Amino acid sequence: MCVQHFARHGLLGTVVEVLVGPFTDPAEDPNDDDPVGDPADEDPVAERAAEVAFATIAELESVFSAYDEASDLQRWKRGQLTDLRSSFCQAMADALAWQERSEGAFNPLIGVLTERWRRAGELGAVPSTDELSHLADTIRRPRFTIDDDGRPRPIGDVALLNLNAFVKGWIVDRAAEAALAASPRRGVVVNAGGDLRHAGPGSVLAGVENPLRPFDNEPPVAVVSIAREGLATSGRARRGIHVAGRWFGHVIDARTGWPADAVASVSVIAPEAATADVVATIAGVEPAALAPVRAAGFGTACLVIAATGDHHVNEAWAGRVGGASEA
Repeated sequence: MCVQHFARHGLLGTVVEVLVGPFTDPAEDPNDDDPVGDPADEDPVAERAAEVAFATIAELESVFSAYDEASDLQRWKRGQLTDLRSSFCQAMADALAWQERSEGAFNPLIGVLTERWRRAGELGAVPSTDELSHLADTIRRPRFTIDDDGRPRPIGDVALLNLNAFVKGWIVDRAAEAALAASPRRGVVVNAGGDLRHAGPGSVLAGVENPLRPFDNEPPVAVVSIAREGLATSGRARRGIHVAGRWFGHVIDARTGWPADAVASVSVIAPEAATADVVATIAGVEPAALAPVRAAGFGTACLVIAATGDHHVNEAWAGRVGGASEA
């Protein structure tokens, strides 16, 4: 049976791809090499799984978007949302737990610093260390709490709060799980601009982009096997800002206010895409050689490509090559 490939533009600000297998393990069916099929081929089960994934992403994007003023998140920040969905409450609780667990390396209030750097680009002047340190201090303590009933409640100014460094992977996880439920015994991959989750049988191969040469025809710097896991890569190759003739990546250390410059990219494999997403952010603000150690502390596999081009990995990353199909 062929692997079916589907794509949808405009979701989560990127191209979302869905692959539906089976991704059968070779030991189970040595005659099935899972060639990628033409999406025009009729496969109603695969088509249904893909549509469920896309619909799940669209629904959750309407909940968590920091750019859509009608989203649940934006209305909650304005005090206009009283009927909170369980998905919203769960994601907010997870985000707060990660802020505490990471000792502030992940911070939902990073938007305070992102906005300052955006203005720096407009003004053409790099902020002072003292100003950035002060701003970092103002967001060190959470500005929302989780009440006993599981509902998030603001306890400070949350106007610039966002979940962007966490929620994309969180949404991808739920899309993959929904697609798998719609196609039992079929392998599923959901890939949203590099936040990837595999669910179901078998495994897939996923390539890691070279952050120092982010070209479409550039071969991956690593290919790893993903089996019922998530993969996320965070880096400065495609996103950032020019300020006074200097390039600053978009990953900002919430503890200092400065963009991280030692690391070009961090790739993390974890049981879920959400965990991979947030750990990539956490590790990405550490010195390049220490980032894989930091990621290992969260039970994840990690590849770091330093700004110098050096590669650093932890033990969990080793031996990941192999699998049934490429994602």
